[in-house]
Amino acid sequence: MNENMTIFLAEDEGNDVFLMQRAIRKMNAPINLQRVKDGEEAIEYLSGRYKYADRELYPLPNLILLDINMPRKTGFDVLEWLKQQVTLNHIPVIMLTSSKVKTDKDRALVLGASAYLVKPLSFDQLKQLFTCTEQFLATHISWQSQNNQLH
Repeated sequence: MNENMTIFLAEDEGNDVFLMQRAIRKMNAPINLQRVKDGEEAIEYLSGRYKYADRELYPLPNLILLDINMPRKTGFDVLEWLKQQVTLNHIPVIMLTSSKVKTDKDRALVLGASAYLVKPLSFDQLKQLFTCTEQFLATHISWQSQNNQLH
């Protein structure tokens, strides 16, 4: 992709954030990582409220990575809210969690998550995730652009 891809990360665990930032730097990819520390702040960012009103500084993401276990609101709460927002519900969401409980995975998928990944993710897994995401979004944006020209 020629322009920066924005990945939104809602994650309260500093070590996981550090690993993701490192993977992005090592890829040398045009990825802008925006991070919040809890579910309530995630909703504020995504809805453009309060300090997140400036979309130049806080752009809408191409991909959302949500930790399930966060303070104030869980990743499930954020996902459920997000999928009710007409202007946001098209954004792919990947749930990141340490939970291997099948009911958590089932709930995430029922609520509309695109994928469910169990942490800890290795450095190589993160690089692969970002590379696949970048390729998917480049193809999706190109297809959307062509489709819009036909109509």
